[in-house]
Amino acid sequence: MSLRLQICIAVIIIVLFIAIVNMIRREKIDLRYALSWMVLCFVALILDAFPGILEWMADALGIALPSNMVFIVAILLLTITIYSLTASVSRLSDKNKRLTQEMALLREEMERMKADHD
Repeated sequence: MSLRLQICIAVIIIVLFIAIVNMIRREKIDLRYALSWMVLCFVALILDAFPGILEWMADALGIALPSNMVFIVAILLLTITIYSLTASVSRLSDKNKRLTQEMALLREEMERMKADHD
């Protein structure tokens, strides 16, 4: 990989990292969700700076091309992200259902108290 391409990739990764940090600072994204993206940026920056690591990993795992290793790592990271988001959505769905039920009970109690008062 040429030095010019490595520098361009590094600049893109750093800009992405700064954008994520700004989103956290402005509270547009929660830290726990952004943490995986920050780690991904850090790993990508290391692999960009030291491309031999990717070749070594591909050889160690018996993968023919380092580019195939990139796709395997990307699929793995996307799978982890999807699992994390699915768990969060499930947890939020349960909280939403519980909140709706509590709100209905409170509304019923309030209407009952209003009827008793009248």
